[in-house]
Amino acid sequence: IMIRRKKNILTRLTTRRGIPVTEYHCTYKKVFPVDEYGRLGGMYSLADLPIMEHKELTRTGVIESMNEEEQFYLVRDTERNFTEWVPMADVTVVQ
Repeated sequence: IMIRRKKNILTRLTTRRGIPVTEYHCTYKKVFPVDEYGRLGGMYSLADLPIMEHKELTRTGVIESMNEEEQFYLVRDTERNFTEWVPMADVTVVQ
């Protein structure tokens, strides 16, 4: 399925007519807010702990979509099930 918006071309990778296609598992690096125990904080957590710092974390996920013009992947985190746009340079596809 291809979704066209103005100049951006987004390509959907994981579903076609409701049938799952091959999943592309990956590891990605992104800066996240972290609490005092080193866990994801802020809007990524239900705990009411203050954000102590922002750290670049490496997490595992599944590539959902890609934007070839802007060089970004839409990655769904496997642990917390949220999606984030991540630059292609920060994503490594895992077999």
